[in-house]
Amino acid sequence: MEADLHGILRLFGLRKYEADVYVGLLQGGMVTAQEVAEKVGVPSPRIYSIMKSLEKRGYVLKYEKSPARFRAANPGHILRAELSSLRRNVETVLLEAEQTYEMSLQTKGRSDHPATLTSGQKGFVAAEIGLLSSMEKELVGVVHDMDWCLDETILRLLKQKRRKKLNIRIVGGDSSESRENLDIFRASSGGLVRVIPLATLKVSFMIRDGSELLVLLSGTGLSNADGASALVVNNPEMTNMFLVAFDKIWQEAKELEGQTFGK
Repeated sequence: MEADLHGILRLFGLRKYEADVYVGLLQGGMVTAQEVAEKVGVPSPRIYSIMKSLEKRGYVLKYEKSPARFRAANPGHILRAELSSLRRNVETVLLEAEQTYEMSLQTKGRSDHPATLTSGQKGFVAAEIGLLSSMEKELVGVVHDMDWCLDETILRLLKQKRRKKLNIRIVGGDSSESRENLDIFRASSGGLVRVIPLATLKVSFMIRDGSELLVLLSGTGLSNADGASALVVNNPEMTNMFLVAFDKIWQEAKELEGQTFGK
């Protein structure tokens, strides 16, 4: 636990000795600066500047006695505040990066990049985020593995799209886990979901606004995350071919199951 907490504190910007002192204070109640210095092995000449820095950042509470005594601030409070600040900073950086990226696409033209290949489960999720972010009218797909829809960013995007009441239809495999994830997807997006037997699923794919196609190349699911790869294509002929396939599978799912979940 100490090693994990120490790493998180460093992530939040604390120096090594500052993190050492805070972790030490969590275990010691009210102590003097010299007592904590001896406990955690911090050089005595540096302990007062360290305590002052931690006090300023809210990690340490000081009690005016003779000598002064200190105790750690509640980690649940201070670390949640740090996490909130870090999240805001990351979102700001991500927004700026996305704007720069979109501007570069507009400058060069999307037609210069008719297809892109992504690898790994994170790559697939990133491609899915891109698909959902740019969706304006419709999202349809046949997906074997729905674990990706539990990603926090994707859930937030789905809820945003739900407010716009877009056309969203997904076919998933008929298993207890898949049905559970499909229900989460339906509740988040407000879309329609159907299921078909897992054995009949040949390939997983999704189509955004009838124009952009995301195809999972490494089989039907993401069970082998490291070996997963997906292709994002802006090709009208290929996209239309998959749209025809989707309509057929959607109808088959209706006939097999006999009901539609959702609106």
